[in-house]
Amino acid sequence: MLIYRTRRNGGEWRSVCERVSLAFTEPHYGGRRIWMLCPGCGARKRTLWGSERFLCRACHGGVTYESQYADRMERKLTRIQSLRRKLGGEISLAWPFPERPKRMRLATYERMKEEEARLREELDRLTIEKFGWSL
Repeated sequence: MLIYRTRRNGGEWRSVCERVSLAFTEPHYGGRRIWMLCPGCGARKRTLWGSERFLCRACHGGVTYESQYADRMERKLTRIQSLRRKLGGEISLAWPFPERPKRMRLATYERMKEEEARLREELDRLTIEKFGWSL
């Protein structure tokens, strides 16, 4: 049972008491997985999004993620930072590429290093295009 208060556009607060059913599945590796059933469509969901009601993304009219609005430059930068974070290094491009972690295969590290170099080239090209710079 979800018990909460909500209001629309700064109006009056109203109390809501909404029943959300649970469903269980058994994964192949054992145990139990708990799902919430969306009060709007009845589909099994891991996350329900709240506003006036708690519903799945589809029932809310397609809730979007911030990353869906990122431009190409931002997506490249985010991917570079993600690679650096996986290696345990600084995410800033001002720092050198992180050293290979002890137990990482050399081929995996080299692949990540090559991907970062390719992404940096693309990011540089996009930056030059965006600001109209010439080399």
